[in-house]
Amino acid sequence: MEKMDIHIVGLGNLGSAFLKGLEDLQENADIYLYEGSEDVRQSIQKNYSLTPKESLNVISKGVLILCIKPQNINEFFDTYKDKIARDVLICTPIAGLEIKTIEKYFENNVLRIMPNLLIQDKTGFIPFTTNYEGDYLNFIHNI
Repeated sequence: MEKMDIHIVGLGNLGSAFLKGLEDLQENADIYLYEGSEDVRQSIQKNYSLTPKESLNVISKGVLILCIKPQNINEFFDTYKDKIARDVLICTPIAGLEIKTIEKYFENNVLRIMPNLLIQDKTGFIPFTTNYEGDYLNFIHNI
């Protein structure tokens, strides 16, 4: 089985909860982290022995878990719309962000989720909706 690439952009409370919850998947996934704050990057490196990058270059495959602040979403879309390949599953819990807004910038499959912070302990739940049929990349099943 080929390893899945999982890219987490934004490592605040929710992005960090995803990282903690996904620790068991590290045998089956390559996890890439992106965070603008130097303090947060250092904290993540210290606590997880993973080194987040300040920003992403290109994402060509896998899943993008987008956990940035809602007020930064338009800037993110404008900056990175040409750097995220069509085959990348865009997964996001950003409050107030609708799938149709993401579709203005990307033709990707979108998984819109609303988790709670208990996901970090694997005791939470994640309601979701998609703009596609089936379990793209088996991501929902794996999570």
